[in-house]
This record gives sequence, C-alpha cells and structure tokens, in this order.
Amino acid sequence: MLLLFGVLMCMTLTAQNEKKANSAPLRLDGHRAPVDSEIPSYEPAPPMTGDLHIVGGAGPPGNMPQLIDLWVDIFKRAHPSVRVYTAVYSAAMAASAIHDETAEVGPSGRELMPYEIGLFRNQDYKPVEILVGGGTYATDGATCAQLVFVNKTNPLQKLTLPQLDAIFSKSRKRGYKEDITRWGQLGLTGEWADKPIHVYGYGQPNGMAVAFSFTALKGGDFKDITIRHRTFSGAGSTTSGSVNLVDTVAEDPYGIAYAGLDSAQAATATKIISIGENDSGPFFDPSFENVLSRKYPLGRLIYLDVIRYPGKPINPLAKEFIRVALSREGQEAQARTLYMPLPAAMVIESLRKLE
Repeated sequence: MLLLFGVLMCMTLTAQNEKKANSAPLRLDGHRAPVDSEIPSYEPAPPMTGDLHIVGGAGPPGNMPQLIDLWVDIFKRAHPSVRVYTAVYSAAMAASAIHDETAEVGPSGRELMPYEIGLFRNQDYKPVEILVGGGTYATDGATCAQLVFVNKTNPLQKLTLPQLDAIFSKSRKRGYKEDITRWGQLGLTGEWADKPIHVYGYGQPNGMAVAFSFTALKGGDFKDITIRHRTFSGAGSTTSGSVNLVDTVAEDPYGIAYAGLDSAQAATATKIISIGENDSGPFFDPSFENVLSRKYPLGRLIYLDVIRYPGKPINPLAKEFIRVALSREGQEAQARTLYMPLPAAMVIESLRKLE
C-alpha cells in the first residue's frame, strides 16, 4: 500500500509540474519558463518620491530594455511619484554609471570585469552585484548559456567542473590534483592517451571569458592558451566568436573550447560535453530545462549593480527597484522575455544582499 501511495503521489506531482510548465507563456525562443511558486509576491514599501536613474544593459540583440521596462511598470504602479530615467544599451555602461553616481542602478548582462571593479579601488563606496535572473538560453549576444565541446572524433563524453578548471585554468581553485594537458588524464586510452589537449577560448577582456571563469574556474586565471578573438566578417555579419571557436575545434581533433550556446546549431562537426559537479555526477547536457533549473552549471546570470557606502544602506529607491525584480511579479515578467527566472533559493540569497 505504501509503495502504491508513493507511486500515486509521484504521478500527481509530475502531472502538476507539467500543468504548471504548460501554463507559462510561450516565449519568443519557443520555450516556456514557469516561475518558482515559492518566490514571494511584491509587497511595496510606503509610497516613495525622488529620481531613479537606471543605466546599463546587455549586448545586442538582447531584450534587456524590454525587461527593465516591465520592472519599471511594476515599480511605477506602486510609486507613481518617482521619476524613473532609463538608458539601457550596454553592460559596459553599468559600472561607470554607478561609479560616477549618475545612476542608482546598473543593469548588466554579465559579471563585472576586473578593470571595472578597479574603478572603485580608491573610492569609499564599493560595487555590489545583485543577481536578479538567469541569462538567455541560446540568444546570440544576450547572455546565453555556455557549452564545452570537442572534435566529433573525440571519444570524451563528460567532464567535471574540477576537470574543466584543471584544463583551462592555471589557478586550479577547484582543487584538482594536477594540471590536465593530455587526453589520457581524462580517461581516454589507445591512440588518444598521450595526445595533447589544445585549449581554445576568448580573448580578454570579454564577457564570455569572465562568465566562464566565474562559473567553471571559481574566478581563477586562464592558462596562457591559444585564443580566438571574437571577430566578425563585416557589417551586419552574424558570425560570432562562438561560431569561430566551433570552426576551430572542428578542424582540430585535439581541440577543446567553451563558447555560447548560440553556436550549437553550427556545431555539427563537434561534440557537446555533459558537465557535472564532481565524479559522482549527475552530469547534465545544456537542455533548456537543465539551464532553467540551474542543474546545468554553465548557465549565465544577469545582475542589477548598485553601490554601498560602508555602514550605510543601499539607496532606498535602488533597493525597492531590485525588490521588484526579485518578486514573483518581477520574475514572471522576466519569464515572458528571453531571460530566465530564478529558483526561489537564489532569489532569497539575493534579497539578503540588500540588507
């Protein structure tokens, strides 16, 4: 009886999850992104006044301006007397705008780069990155998830994050026992055992490189490796650095690279590698569901950057706007765009950073 009850409960929960997923709006990328029901609804602070400047963005052709407008609409309904000014064009604008205090909030489709953090070196105030959402799934130039791939002739199927770290980074912050330079160190045998690993990546500074360092290398430094800079073949070209990396590894049997998931359709001559946290797994491929749930570890993130003075609270208007973004209504708005809503646990952690 207990076994039967357990089976029935499992079937009921599965049906409920499928119904929830199907009720989410269909996005422009053809997917549905249901919002975690554990995320609290927005409870506005008492009506506020003043000016709120929001400056930043994400690389083209992302739809961050649309997302910011949706959040502003929720904010304005609760605080109609606040004048909100937005300039959402580029992630590069966010750090400089909050540094110069010409903006209270800096939306960014990537982590702050080292040189941007350096802007605050001699300031009393410091930047605070508040995680507010997942990146896109596979939209070119719009904080898409990343993948790791090898030549299609390579028998490798999966890698752990510590192994990735030991392949790409000289810091090895994930604690792998040795530097990985040959395919045999990853369990390949026969003719592959002593073959060198040719590592490819992005030239820096580059948001893709910073994101990969953040997720896979725990912020570690890249090896002095062969790199392929993000290049374009001309005005209006759709050939991205990700596609260039795919072409490179397709021609190199011993190559391995990371790139944006926007390049997956071009990866016919390469093989996408499943990624796990450790040797015991589980290992995940970059499906939409795995990226949405954060099970796949190379999904990307978007932020609202603010400044904080020592011993002082974050600007109240900035804090209230971020509370909108992290509310259920804010995450539901995000789910209608190409960006991903967050699991409730990540929302709660971001809310803690506001205090």
